[in-house]
Amino acid sequence: MFHTAPDGAPREVTANVTGPTTVALSWQAPHMDEQNGRLLSYTLEYSMSGSLDAAQEISVPVDSSMGGNQERVVEGLQPYTTYQFRVRAVNEVGEGPFSNPVVIITLEDGKWDLSDHTW
Repeated sequence: MFHTAPDGAPREVTANVTGPTTVALSWQAPHMDEQNGRLLSYTLEYSMSGSLDAAQEISVPVDSSMGGNQERVVEGLQPYTTYQFRVRAVNEVGEGPFSNPVVIITLEDGKWDLSDHTW
């Protein structure tokens, strides 16, 4: 029985911008010898770049049907804004270290009001 939180961070964290307010994240579980027991979930942390004090966290249950691959879509972001994402694994004992941050810029919202445009 292991009595420590994970030693390793999730690997290969990637973020794909899928719209002005959504980002799809994917990652690999920490190496097996760094998990220190069965992983229960991941903590996904994100914030507008430069504002870690206002970071938001989402608990993501482990999806065992995907093997070591995990993914999550984050919605409700601000258009054309820089965000930082990082992930950490959680076992029965606690939380492991965060992954290296991934920085993205969401898309512009593409809403154009042409009703009062003069041609």
